[in-house]
Amino acid sequence: MKITFSNLGRIKKTSLDLRPLTVIIGKNNTNKTYVAYSIYGLLTSNRNIDLTKVSEKVSFSQTPSGGFQFELNSHLYQWLLRVATSFSKDNQSAFKRNMTDFFSETKSENFSRTDFKVEITEEDIEAALLGLDGQSAEWKPSNRLYQMRIKCADGFITCDLHPRRQEPDPLPDPAQFLAIFLDSALFSSHILPVERMTLITSFKVFSLGLYGRARKILGLPSQGQGNLSLPGFEPASQRIPLPIPISDFLEFLERVEALGGAKTKFPFRKLADVIEEKLYPGSRLILRKSGLTGKEFRLSVRDSQKGGKEEIDIGLQLASSSIKQLVPLLLFLRFQATENQLLIIDEPEMGLHPEAQAKLLEVLAILVNLGVKVLVTTHSPYFMAHLNNLLNDETDAKTLRRQASALYLKDSRAFLPANKISAYEMKDKGAEGCVLEDLHDPDYGIRWDTLSDVSVDIQQKYFEIAAKGRKSTNGKKR
Repeated sequence: MKITFSNLGRIKKTSLDLRPLTVIIGKNNTNKTYVAYSIYGLLTSNRNIDLTKVSEKVSFSQTPSGGFQFELNSHLYQWLLRVATSFSKDNQSAFKRNMTDFFSETKSENFSRTDFKVEITEEDIEAALLGLDGQSAEWKPSNRLYQMRIKCADGFITCDLHPRRQEPDPLPDPAQFLAIFLDSALFSSHILPVERMTLITSFKVFSLGLYGRARKILGLPSQGQGNLSLPGFEPASQRIPLPIPISDFLEFLERVEALGGAKTKFPFRKLADVIEEKLYPGSRLILRKSGLTGKEFRLSVRDSQKGGKEEIDIGLQLASSSIKQLVPLLLFLRFQATENQLLIIDEPEMGLHPEAQAKLLEVLAILVNLGVKVLVTTHSPYFMAHLNNLLNDETDAKTLRRQASALYLKDSRAFLPANKISAYEMKDKGAEGCVLEDLHDPDYGIRWDTLSDVSVDIQQKYFEIAAKGRKSTNGKKR
């Protein structure tokens, strides 16, 4: 998926190729976050897809369960490409209309000339369909609830029903169901904004409505008696004028803590366990009952004074900055992650030791190989240096396992072929505005001179300072 941005902040015109792993580096104030948040808006702004546009007939056959089956061929891909392009245009129109509210900006004229172009290819459609394999959804054509399971194999995509459909239950429009799944596969996105470290410990203030006075000043409706209400009953975006990426993140935290939710597939939950085991051993995230809110996230920590055999639990506000930064990712992996979804993380290295940054990059690469797309903005030289280590076009499983012994997590799934990665530096070109420059190099893998040059420059300053000091001690005034 290629996205072109025009007249967005300091960007005049630039493009980005969204791949399974997309990395953006660059100096401060070059609009990296603007780009990341805009991608989130372009994918999620239109949540009511127009199924009347899915009118073209496509051939299918019924399965023994009463479900349906499509042959994966060029005709199907081209039809779905037209449908996806139409949905994408709706998303773009909705986002452009609502950019002022999306970014919580008071000057709407800042976006008067902003424009976007999203280009979807047949390869994007094929990858999205293959990513649907093993997913499920509910269907209730009458008073009976069915589970629809999707299988993508042997040149077909099959939607089976469990329990088996019996007449006279009506068969839904198979094309519309396939379009709904495609919409989810192409445009599903989850964001971990840079403010997450603060919000993970303060989101109750928002969810419990303790800013009642602020709400009154802003002219927002009251949440009820005592300004206390059950989290999840009112969208966070309606409570206080926050940027949508932040309010969506708050709503996600509320929903998981207050109401729980269906857990994700085992590989995603297992990856969350790996983060706890390898990045902050001896601690684990738990959900405990609370007298005030019903439930709350806490941290269970081994008590070193008792030989590490017993555990005590503490509030997240007492946890280290690294744990606060990683908790949102743990929650995503345990309650939200699905194949084809795009996870956007602004500065994932915050609060992490350099070794932990490298381990986290391996976790994200494994997540990509589990089917989740990832976009990160970063200032970390450790991320970029280790990203080159993970570039690997080797296909032999035994060789990859041997090579993985040199990785921090010892997991060969952390290796990614070059065609799965796009890496950019956002550069300020003066009169040309800020532009994304491709960092791929046929000889060096990924070039990240902006970050590595700083380390060289700092080292050079040491020699310059020392040399100037020697001149001062050789008879010259200090």
